[in-house]
Amino acid sequence: MFNKITHAIVHPIYRNIEHPNYKKVVIYSNTLLLCAISIIIYSTYFLSKYPLDTKNISNILGCLDVLISIILLRVFSDFRISLAFIILGSFPLVVMGVYLTGGIYSSNLIWFIILANSAFFNVNRKVGIFYAVCCFIVYILFYYLSFNPENDKLFTQFIFIHHSLDNFFNICFASAFSFLLVYSFAKTVDEANKKIKKVNDEKVESLNLKIKEKTNEISALRSSLAKDFHDEMGNKLAGISVLSQMLAKKFNDKFDNETIVALETIQTRSNELLLGTKDFIWSIDVKSDYVTHLGLFIRNFGEDFFSKLNISFSYQSEISEDSTLRVNVSSGRQIVNIFKEAMTNVAKHADANEVSFVISINKNTIVFTMKDNGKGFEIEKVSKNGIFNMKDRTEQIKSKISIVSEHNKGTRIELHVPLEN
Repeated sequence: MFNKITHAIVHPIYRNIEHPNYKKVVIYSNTLLLCAISIIIYSTYFLSKYPLDTKNISNILGCLDVLISIILLRVFSDFRISLAFIILGSFPLVVMGVYLTGGIYSSNLIWFIILANSAFFNVNRKVGIFYAVCCFIVYILFYYLSFNPENDKLFTQFIFIHHSLDNFFNICFASAFSFLLVYSFAKTVDEANKKIKKVNDEKVESLNLKIKEKTNEISALRSSLAKDFHDEMGNKLAGISVLSQMLAKKFNDKFDNETIVALETIQTRSNELLLGTKDFIWSIDVKSDYVTHLGLFIRNFGEDFFSKLNISFSYQSEISEDSTLRVNVSSGRQIVNIFKEAMTNVAKHADANEVSFVISINKNTIVFTMKDNGKGFEIEKVSKNGIFNMKDRTEQIKSKISIVSEHNKGTRIELHVPLEN
């Protein structure tokens, strides 16, 4: 019920939980409503007990100050207008209360500090400075009234005359009001945080659902593109290679050497392009993101590549075949190219007869390890192009690579690739 009332008295723009000032306005409106209830009860008590007391004037003015502030909060889209009004409107009432309860010795001076801080932090500096200056002038005035010999007796007598058991009521009321204010503040913040968390959780859930849907759409598109490329480009390149080979064999005696060389070049280039196209088509397919498929591709390439060179190639993976572990969408092709470069270097320079390839997992990282038993090399004395290319591809996929080589002990390459969340 209380929350519904505070919700009704604020400007409509502050009823949106996503508004940046939502928490402030909810706390302020709750405090304002609590002030209205409290001051009405307080004023009713004094009016019924002391109908002719001049204190009733300040109480009635206080009620009007709070009620007008509530109206301003409802009318204006900037809640600071209402806050500035109640702070400045309360100033003469606080001055009157301090004067009647002890002047410079009054405990009610604390209200000046509370209202000044509220002005500085919740309205703006100009209002805060103006209020602070007014307070400073009042402090000087009460100091003069309390310590000036001519005024001391008169002022002291006035204070004693107006002191009564009502001060005890004032203390009890102020204590109860402070407790309710703190309780209301804590409860309001807690409820506002819960509402904001609920809205944020709903947004995150909705966003995750949309991301999942888009990811599935992209995966389906990649699979479709891979199939289309394979059916169109792959088959046509294979056809060009076969036709050039047939022509070279069928008309071998009729064509001159230049034509035969051209046909053989067409066949060679189309085969090379076909192999490159297969790699590209594979990298488009969503399967290339999965570690198991990535490992199988490297294994098949390694076995085929080294079998022609009489080099033994062994493959081992710690990842189960039904694993759904994935790398980033752009990582698969780069990983394949890194180890193609490494295998080519082994074939050209290592003089090795054994090569091993192992895939393992370390926390949230996939580790690809390739070792050979070749003659090794000194990194400082070899061409840097191959190593540079491997390191450049590694940086592109935000991974880490280490290359260790010892004379007559072979070379070990480790590539650490983060898993996709």
